[in-house]
Amino acid sequence: AKKLALSNQQKAQMKEVFKKNQPQVKPIFNKLINEKREMRSLIQSGSADEATIRAQAAKVAGVEADLAVQRAQMAKQFRAILTPEQVEKFKAIQKEKDTKFDKFREHMNERFDNPGAEK
Repeated sequence: AKKLALSNQQKAQMKEVFKKNQPQVKPIFNKLINEKREMRSLIQSGSADEATIRAQAAKVAGVEADLAVQRAQMAKQFRAILTPEQVEKFKAIQKEKDTKFDKFREHMNERFDNPGAEK
């Protein structure tokens, strides 16, 4: 909100979007947590076969897809609240975050490729 310089009215509208979408998003998010925990349990059990793990991974992917659809719907509602300048600023913020993550990922890849090297 601060980086985008949202007005008080925009902030209130954003809160309303969150409130309006919470009944749809919350159960999906909770299901995702449960399915991921089940996946972790299967992996850590050491006794699950490949088919069982793949079936659970498919469940996780399906719930993640449902959540992505909900997030996309909310994003559309959020963009409708923003001015064109704020939309561009938001895109720039996302690009900056992606760049930071890419640098972190490169750093981690280097550490994995050279486990004994000090940086």
